[in-house]
Amino acid sequence: MQAPSSVIYHQPIHLSNYEDTSIQQLQSQSSSPVSLYEQQNSYQAKQVKHVKKKTVTRKLKMYGDYDDYEQKKIDEEKEHTYKYKRNFSFNRFLKARFFDAFESFIHFMKFVYDYLFCCKLICFILRTDADTQKRRLLERKNLINKAQMSQALSSPSSSSTYSTSIISDNTISNLDKMENSMNNFLNENPLLSFNYDQQLNMSTNSTLSYLKMYEEHPNNLVLDLDETLIHCNEKSLNDDSSIITVQFQNQQKNYYLHQRGYLQEFLEQCALNFNIYIYTASTRDYAEEVVKIIDPRSVIKKVYDRSSCFYDGKQYLKSLKTLGLDLNRTVMIDNNQACVSNNIENAFKIKDFFSDKNDRELQKFQNILNKMCKFTGNFKDFIQSYQS
Repeated sequence: MQAPSSVIYHQPIHLSNYEDTSIQQLQSQSSSPVSLYEQQNSYQAKQVKHVKKKTVTRKLKMYGDYDDYEQKKIDEEKEHTYKYKRNFSFNRFLKARFFDAFESFIHFMKFVYDYLFCCKLICFILRTDADTQKRRLLERKNLINKAQMSQALSSPSSSSTYSTSIISDNTISNLDKMENSMNNFLNENPLLSFNYDQQLNMSTNSTLSYLKMYEEHPNNLVLDLDETLIHCNEKSLNDDSSIITVQFQNQQKNYYLHQRGYLQEFLEQCALNFNIYIYTASTRDYAEEVVKIIDPRSVIKKVYDRSSCFYDGKQYLKSLKTLGLDLNRTVMIDNNQACVSNNIENAFKIKDFFSDKNDRELQKFQNILNKMCKFTGNFKDFIQSYQS
């Protein structure tokens, strides 16, 4: 029976011919048995792969499936490319979303940092006034303790006086010996005894007066700064001026400060009978720098700055009602007529000061305040009767 014309028979491929040829070639190339064996195996593997590929291609062409095979390969490559692009797009989408989320997190943390910084700044501003007041009270307390100590040491009493102060036993015994030696010296020199007692009484009286400056009084004295107690200028007008440095709008400026005549004596005398307050329309930094110079003994109890004033559209005005003081026992001295008019029942107007060395206005007001502190009634009545 004859085979159909569409079927083509091919002779089978025998590898023996290839094997003989490969062996002869390898023997001619190398004489080493090990290298010869390895080269023979690799060559045979290549020949088998080549034969299989030819066989598959021939069968596909024989049965008409070669085009489908090539199309299938193309479709597989396209699908592989599509999957790769899809995965790449998805990964890029994830990266974009991740970076967007990370950027949003960074903005949120920056907002939290700014919010906490603002809160801290507000707390610092609110705490500044309390810290300043606390520091001044602590300085005043230390000065009182030093004055009490000096009074105890200057008193010529027995050892029981020293035992009441905060001094160790060894210090007490040493002080007793010093006191005994001083008494013996005075007994031997009677002419010096009177001078010693007189100086001792003077020292005790000055110490008591010093302590009285830091006591709480029922009377309140509110003073202005500029053109009332001092005058500041960018140029020095006399040799007695002091230099203060104030920071204004992120810039430091130097000013020459001129104190009004009799200022130190005025503050120390008023502190014996009044609680002294500074009430100024200037900034807090400026006011504190000025107070450090004019009040070396810390007799001023508190400083009220511009934040305690109100603005009427033209200037900053003051109101004693915002200070929380007893207005029946409060007096104010200011050179600004608008501030005096706003507190007419409690205020005296003083002449403007512009570094005049012969100015004696504070001495005049010292006499008025000495009379006021002895007045037991309402200060408003005293001020009204004086102005009338």
